[in-house]
Amino acid sequence: MKRIMMVATALTLATVLTSQTVDAEETKRKAHSLSQLIDQDYGKKINIKEKSFYEFDSTKKGVYFTNNEDAKDRLLEYNRQTHKLRTIYTTKVKDDSLIKDVSANEKWVTWVDTGDEVEETSVIYAMNTATHQVKLLTPKAQRKNYKHDLVLSGHYIAYQTYNQHAHQFEVILQDLISQKRKVIMASKDYRSQLRVQDGKLILNVISRHHSKIHVYSINNHQLKTYRLPNVRVHEATMVGKKLLYVATTTSDTTETQRVMLYNPQSKSVVKFPKKMNMISSIVVGPKNQVYLQRNHGFYTPFAISASGQISEKTPLMAEQLKIHNRLYVYRKASASGSLTVMTKR
Repeated sequence: MKRIMMVATALTLATVLTSQTVDAEETKRKAHSLSQLIDQDYGKKINIKEKSFYEFDSTKKGVYFTNNEDAKDRLLEYNRQTHKLRTIYTTKVKDDSLIKDVSANEKWVTWVDTGDEVEETSVIYAMNTATHQVKLLTPKAQRKNYKHDLVLSGHYIAYQTYNQHAHQFEVILQDLISQKRKVIMASKDYRSQLRVQDGKLILNVISRHHSKIHVYSINNHQLKTYRLPNVRVHEATMVGKKLLYVATTTSDTTETQRVMLYNPQSKSVVKFPKKMNMISSIVVGPKNQVYLQRNHGFYTPFAISASGQISEKTPLMAEQLKIHNRLYVYRKASASGSLTVMTKR
């Protein structure tokens, strides 16, 4: 009888330990599925269910980011003043949904709702931050045209699309108030990512022997083109009135990539340090600071003086980064993921 009681006790203890192990594993799994939003300006930390933040942007009043709870893509808004969280959009795509190209300013939030990399439909939406009204911007006839690089500036959006009839890539500019749209750039050659900086749209196009950087001013609707011979420009943006670009030059035996700062007025070029090659991301900050991402996980800032001198600053640990004036929003690389919002003084 005593032996039976000992066996029963051992079985009970094993069951309890197994149950505790399962509970611990479940707690650990749930902890790893949480993401954290850190608002340093308000001293707030908010836990979010499931992994989030693969797309995000922020303003002084709100943080906007994607979330994939229950395998369904959503766009969430965190109100920085009331500290409340709400869903502003849930994907309309049935399978393999992807909300991407999230951009925000004080009056508008824009995004693309699409499928996976073989997008059958690609639809642009915009939300007015004052009325919280969400508008579908893509006509039904154009929903099967893939939209690249949606960007937002003021009350305008711009994006790249492919015109199957003309066999060319086109950049479309659309007014969010009047809903009018027009083609502002077109090319049959290879083109890079469309960028917006200080009210200007920047796109570089590579042909066989040269590259062209197109700069379109949204304010006065003027297009300027800068021709750069003997280089292949991979990424381009603007720092003040100067062009910043990543270029590859090729000789008979070698291929070299460098980051260049080009002054269109003097036609002079300043080169960044040689170690800054294989750049994967460029972000322009306030006071002519440039953040270059060479290795995933951190950005290296460089300050550019009025005379064109370049000085390296302390790296910022971040996987992705966006800057609006002095407002920084960045995602760190971790198992659960965290998004930090802060104003640099």
